[in-house]
Amino acid sequence: MVSRERYLAIKERIIRQEYGSGQVFTPDSFSSAFGIEEADAADILYRLASENFLSHTGRNEFTVNEIRVDEINETFEVRKALESLAAKLAILHMTDEHAEELTTLLDECQGITDEFTYAECDDAIHRKVRNIAGNRSLSEYLLGIEEKEHCWWFYLNKHNYIEDPVRLALNDHSLEYLIRSLINQDMINATIAINEHLDYWYHVYNNSLPQEDNKREKGSR
Repeated sequence: MVSRERYLAIKERIIRQEYGSGQVFTPDSFSSAFGIEEADAADILYRLASENFLSHTGRNEFTVNEIRVDEINETFEVRKALESLAAKLAILHMTDEHAEELTTLLDECQGITDEFTYAECDDAIHRKVRNIAGNRSLSEYLLGIEEKEHCWWFYLNKHNYIEDPVRLALNDHSLEYLIRSLINQDMINATIAINEHLDYWYHVYNNSLPQEDNKREKGSR
């Protein structure tokens, strides 16, 4: 079986929009492109299809899925509920060392210079909270949702649909609110903060979608 590192590296290339929607791969072409055995290529393609990054469109054919805003919206309330649960569990397991780690991550996030550095800092904070929470199943489920949203983030930035993403990132003060609430073991305000944070970015995503695409997506629901 192909190494996990190789699989993750290829998935990251899809997330970062290095392949456009509709691009077709076969185990043979995939193995040639990445210098791996055809059986390993097939294994990766099937795994990516099972995670809905690709569609199995033919006997030996896999197609990169289209980025769809309705898929993001379908997971919105689910992510808010699960991230709120992770925050509450993190508070129950919070130590002084955890508080210091979160403070360090917040300091790094406030010094961002571009939208992609912000995305990395944002991810690091969410994953640290889940790590502190200590529920592996919860972390894995949230990671799957997060990766799909990354596709959307990179898609919007690739096409310059988000106006001044650095300004938008710097105007999001909910992460600081979240971390302060976690450190103070304030479950009520931690829940409010995580909801504000996710609401802010879903609002950015939906308002950055080109008008004709937005109307089409709303009409498809």
